[in-house]
Amino acid sequence: MDSNCAPCHREGGDAQSSGLWLQWSVEDPLRLGICKPPVAAGNGAGAEL
Repeated sequence: MDSNCAPCHREGGDAQSSGLWLQWSVEDPLRLGICKPPVAAGNGAGAEL
C-alpha cells in the first residue's frame, strides 16, 4: 500500500481529497479509513447527481 497507493493517497497527493491517507507514517485512525465517512463519493459509490 505504501508504495502503490500512498503516492496519491497522502497529503498533497492526487487523491488527497478522498481523506484516505495510506502512508506508513500516518497514525490517525480516521485518515487510515477507520470509521471514516465517505467524502469524495461520486457515481461509482451510488451517489445521485
